[in-house]
Amino acid sequence: MLFDQDKIQEAKMSIGTKAAHIIADDLKIEDWNPEKLKGKSIFKRELTASMQWFPEGNTFKCFATGKTYDILDHFMWKYNLTFFDAVNRLFEEASKSDKDFKYEKWSPKTIKESKKSKSERMLGYKYPEDEPFNDRKIVEQYLERRGINKQTMDFCNVMQGTKGEIAFQFIDIDGTHLGTKYRISHPHNNKNELKWFWQSKRSDGETVSHCPIPYGMNRLDLTSPVIIVEGLVDRLSCVQAGFSNTIAVPNGANSFEWIDHNWEIFEEVEQFIIFPDDDEPGQKMAKDVVTRLGEAKCSIVKVDTETRERVSKYFKGVVTKADPNSVLMACGEDTIRRLVKDAEPIPNEKLSFLMRVDDIEIEDMEKISTGFRSLDEILYGNLMGCFTIVSGEPNSGKSVFANQLCVLSPMEQGYKPMIFSGELGSPQLLNWILKPLAGIDHIRRWQKDGNPAGYSITKQAKKRIKEYYDDKIIYFSDKDTLSASGDEIIKEMVYAHKRYNIRVFLIDNLMTVNTNEDESEDRFQSQTKFIKKLLAFTNKYNVFTVLVAHPKKPAKGETPGIYSVSGASELANLSHRMIWVTRLDTDPEGFNTEIKIIKDRPTGMANKKCKLYYDKRTMRLYSNQSEQEFKYRWQRESNIKYDQDTARTIVANIKDDGAEVFGATPE
Repeated sequence: MLFDQDKIQEAKMSIGTKAAHIIADDLKIEDWNPEKLKGKSIFKRELTASMQWFPEGNTFKCFATGKTYDILDHFMWKYNLTFFDAVNRLFEEASKSDKDFKYEKWSPKTIKESKKSKSERMLGYKYPEDEPFNDRKIVEQYLERRGINKQTMDFCNVMQGTKGEIAFQFIDIDGTHLGTKYRISHPHNNKNELKWFWQSKRSDGETVSHCPIPYGMNRLDLTSPVIIVEGLVDRLSCVQAGFSNTIAVPNGANSFEWIDHNWEIFEEVEQFIIFPDDDEPGQKMAKDVVTRLGEAKCSIVKVDTETRERVSKYFKGVVTKADPNSVLMACGEDTIRRLVKDAEPIPNEKLSFLMRVDDIEIEDMEKISTGFRSLDEILYGNLMGCFTIVSGEPNSGKSVFANQLCVLSPMEQGYKPMIFSGELGSPQLLNWILKPLAGIDHIRRWQKDGNPAGYSITKQAKKRIKEYYDDKIIYFSDKDTLSASGDEIIKEMVYAHKRYNIRVFLIDNLMTVNTNEDESEDRFQSQTKFIKKLLAFTNKYNVFTVLVAHPKKPAKGETPGIYSVSGASELANLSHRMIWVTRLDTDPEGFNTEIKIIKDRPTGMANKKCKLYYDKRTMRLYSNQSEQEFKYRWQRESNIKYDQDTARTIVANIKDDGAEVFGATPE
């Protein structure tokens, strides 16, 4: 825990109604009745006092607007404090009221420095500078037309840029200014003009870093529900409606680095209310955020038809999507409060009405190319939500095939994979990934003392590849990988998906997973239980999971089938797909590897086959020359030049090296 929520509640109880008097004195509440703890609203002008203090919740409630306001809100609004500075001030006040109240001053910097991963990310950070002082007149005129008052702008750290732009300051939970994002404060009529842009350089010419924190982290109250919106002006709109505990994502609906960067903080929040834009990207963002932050914690705001129609009518059809700001302008603060109040919790997944489910066709499923054109023509690619078993005889190339299927091809298409490799140590696993990534243009041939020729990645290419894919592959690391439990592997898979948005998983192989954690179960029972958990994980999170499994010893003349996998007989039955890899030694067409589809539940394409070549030099399987010579993204974005001596050893430049291409395929 970053802090003790019970301690905050204890402090509020220690202060008691004194908090109401502090607020009343500071804000000069009109018609204040110190006995009834009642006065006129601080949010709007009214003739009759309607704002009442409720000791049960230690908060004011304004019946004229529906807004609430407690002592922490007050310290943040009135004194421009971060949430944690407000908590410390609350503790100070509590100790004055109650001598028995003991506390230690809390510093978020101490917590952040204790989190090694986060402090490392901030090393060398280039901080932005504040805007020079100005009257903010242009910004205020623009935002007031969009329903935002000056008090909300002050609370949300809104300033004015040198050319009249709206300057949204991104301030971290400890009060550190980490970035400023700008929006033009006039209609966007010039296509060549950027509507939104970040501060990229200081006035002294120093480049400014960008940090993926949400807008509003400095006001984040970890004891209350947090509203998440897409747009920065949407955050202002929710704050205007009384929801000061609102944050906005920094880079739009399709970016989720802000979750990774602030993971430890978000773990402390007990409830999130997601108020997305009422369009397809917004709804997708809401679903993805729910998956990452946890279904039990999240509710989603649904915009009703009447509100949507009022928005469209107000903007005369020019704006049709309903987001918090368009709702504020067209319908007012009351509608925002109603929509947030009616936010729908995520329904129980285990019980639903079948006819209310959206069916899905193969053509509509999210796909990742397998990396082999001949295999894509059979399977349509790797399908999300598909649990696949890969098996085959020893030394048939199962791992090489699985690496291209689950690591190289997905990365090329923008997906991050996670690997569990029970037999290969991390150095050898890395080498098996690096070689096919390098390709024939960056593998050199060497030979010493008459020994057979060897092939290695050039130092330049290895350095560039490791830099380029630095945070793109996660692998399961354990001191004793061969004793890794199935439950532990799945636990880390869930964490990797939620924390790092990993959606492709490779477990190589079943024999190295310790599934027998319950001594009352035999090996086959425990394997079946593990496979069921993998299947459930794949379905729940809509990911692509591949399990490599060894084969049984075949009977004489037996051909591979669904019961050819070593282990529990249920393994193949529980999978969506089963692929069999066979090494070819005497193929008349010169192929080295055969891929057979034993089972495919999504397409029904059982017993289909394709053949592949194997390049020993690059450890690539391929179905045609373009796949053999394919340049991965790192190479297309690099410009490595070799000296003459090195260039002579690059395999792409060696014309008589064909005998080495079709070497034996490693396991």
